[in-house]
Amino acid sequence: MFARIIPVLVCLFIAALPAQAKKTCEQLLANDASMFTTRDNPQMAASCMGNGVCLVTISAKDNRPAWLHLGRTVKSDQWVLRLQLLEAKADISEGIQVSFDGRDAENIPSEFLDVKNGGALVIFRNEIQQVLLDETKKAGKSRWSLVSSKGKKLQFDMSHSGLSNAIAWINCKVK
Repeated sequence: MFARIIPVLVCLFIAALPAQAKKTCEQLLANDASMFTTRDNPQMAASCMGNGVCLVTISAKDNRPAWLHLGRTVKSDQWVLRLQLLEAKADISEGIQVSFDGRDAENIPSEFLDVKNGGALVIFRNEIQQVLLDETKKAGKSRWSLVSSKGKKLQFDMSHSGLSNAIAWINCKVK
């Protein structure tokens, strides 16, 4: 019940990105909230952690949890990372929800997998320890890893345009 009172905070550690995507920590994606269908848009804040890394905190207004959603687009085979708001009644105790189609289940560590209603649904039951940018690829794509508190890692590729719909690309100057 305590979790329903306090907005969910999702922390992303984002490393330095290509020049065309660079922004300062203070420049957040203020006007790109059209993807959210509710009238309450998430609040975003960022602070420099040094060495080219920012800590990005995303919360929601009116105690609506903001969850991180990772899925694959219909037209391509690339992963897309975005945020979505859930109804206030949603159970947020299980953490961050990540959805895949069924054929991906065999490539996902069992720690991340919870099969419901005959489909593969990945739920991070333990707190996510890190979201890491492993490498920046050409053509605006990156390889990312989600690391659980038990040290299990789940890698995925993502297009930069997909993430820009959720949060700003952020670059911190190395101090």
